[in-house]
Amino acid sequence: MLLRQRIRHVVISCPPSVLRQWQEEMANRFGLAFTVMDRAYVAKVRQECGYGANPWSTHSRFLISHALLRHSEYAAPLRVWLEQGKSGENQAPLQSLLILDEAHNAAPAGNTRRYAVDSGLPRSLRDLAPLFEHRVFLSATPYNGHNNSFTNNSFTALLELLDPMRFVRGVPLNPSDLDHVLVRRLKDDLRRLGEEFPERVVQPLTIPEGSLPTETPELKLSRLLQTYCKQREQRLIQEGASQHQRNADRLVATHLQKRLLSSIEAFARTLKVHRNTMKAQQQERHGTLAGAGESLDLLRGGADQDSATADLPEDELLTMEAAQTRAALRQTVDTNQSDLDRLEAMWTIAEANRDRQDPRIHKLEAFLRQHFCPNLGEAQARWASTRLLIFTDYIDTKRYLERQLRVLLGDDDANRRIASFTGGMGNESRERLKAQFNADPEEEPLRILIPGVAAQRQ
Repeated sequence: MLLRQRIRHVVISCPPSVLRQWQEEMANRFGLAFTVMDRAYVAKVRQECGYGANPWSTHSRFLISHALLRHSEYAAPLRVWLEQGKSGENQAPLQSLLILDEAHNAAPAGNTRRYAVDSGLPRSLRDLAPLFEHRVFLSATPYNGHNNSFTNNSFTALLELLDPMRFVRGVPLNPSDLDHVLVRRLKDDLRRLGEEFPERVVQPLTIPEGSLPTETPELKLSRLLQTYCKQREQRLIQEGASQHQRNADRLVATHLQKRLLSSIEAFARTLKVHRNTMKAQQQERHGTLAGAGESLDLLRGGADQDSATADLPEDELLTMEAAQTRAALRQTVDTNQSDLDRLEAMWTIAEANRDRQDPRIHKLEAFLRQHFCPNLGEAQARWASTRLLIFTDYIDTKRYLERQLRVLLGDDDANRRIASFTGGMGNESRERLKAQFNADPEEEPLRILIPGVAAQRQ
């Protein structure tokens, strides 16, 4: 479109964690320079051009994160800039293109009973998208909306942002209309065209049912947590707790279950916050709805690569998560002595076993010996040229994995073979680590990379 002179201005909105990657890819692959619209750039424009200058009018190609596009201080000047072009004062924005990466994030919230509701990014895009002459939405994430995904739901609302002439929320979708706006490519499609993509082979490492003793700490904690959650839910119903209080309690319980599935170390950290908050709540008889307006996004979905928190330093994320756990617990009802007894029992087990090798570590050790290094941990360990990525959902589990791998490899070998890719990393350090991981294995000893959520897409 640039070569055909159909567009002159481009705005790319993407998750915060891939802003720099987008900037580098556009420069390396197409020779296109994109300016990152962020707080530092706005401050620079105001310093050089005056406080009243519109930063969007200073260049023709911009990158902005989804997180910032939600805020009026960035969206409002963009709207002014685009509307000026529509009004004839400056015709450039008429030849404008919006590229929306990870477009599923722009789907409004909705379910089978309610109309899709705009908030945050969807609300901002609902105002801005129609002002762009051209729109391209990108996503590699499967999206099927809800059970009624071809009626008045979030999927139709997402399509409406793309092409409001064809799609209208609340109006049943004709699947044939998708043919006019949807380009779908799978790796199998590209293989048929001669492109070479390696086949993905899924080989789960299973721990057979019944192979672990019933007193295995993970199993004991799972039973105790299940009993705790069920009895607490029943008590909330009996005491006439509001739906808001029950939802808050269920959110905390689900978060505990997810943390336990990740590792005892991850579970122990959250359980400690949970236990201490409950004890303080009982002492103060603090059954109010304090904190009802606080964000609980880290409990609902974690710091995934699309979230505004993806690039925060790990310790800051841990602090935020603990604060959100306390906020959610303040929104539910008081605890009782039975709850505290079960929390205490779980805490005793978790605290005693948070640093031990769990059964999955033993599976990982066998996997490493089979595929990477048969004499793992020995002074002259012989490593294959293959490299390994280990993904985790939680910072605590990532750190636990690093510690366990150091025990398996020995500190000297671990210093050369293991690296961690974390949020809050500077660009220079991030690029150096990426170069190490992609270098010739004969020259670079790094073999195992444990990326944080901010780096998983890269």
